[in-house]
Amino acid sequence: MLNGFYAWSARRGLVAGSPIPQRRRWPSPAATSQGRSGTGELTAAAQARDARRDLMEWLTPAQYRSWRDTRLRGYDAQGLPDPRFRGRWATRNALFADLMVRTGMRLTEQGSLAALDIPHGGGQAYSRF
Repeated sequence: MLNGFYAWSARRGLVAGSPIPQRRRWPSPAATSQGRSGTGELTAAAQARDARRDLMEWLTPAQYRSWRDTRLRGYDAQGLPDPRFRGRWATRNALFADLMVRTGMRLTEQGSLAALDIPHGGGQAYSRF
């Protein structure tokens, strides 16, 4: 992504060239079968060849709750308190993780919240803010 930004900036004349070391790109098998050659195209020289770009996996709500309960709250897989758990402030940590998952706040945003920043719903179990 950064390499593409510098290539665009160089084409527009905003920078003299990319500070990222470049190498010639080898043509892909699909490009050569279509009669195109990959010579002349540049790409970043230090790029992982086996890395997938969009490898992102999400936990399902059930998986998240299981992780929260076993890692942050100190329960075992059966839902009973684990006597080996040595964590402190388990409820606070679980609440912090729940708030982050449900609101999408960043760590610094959430860590700087004060009690006055949270609106009171007037006795309702859930309030929107």
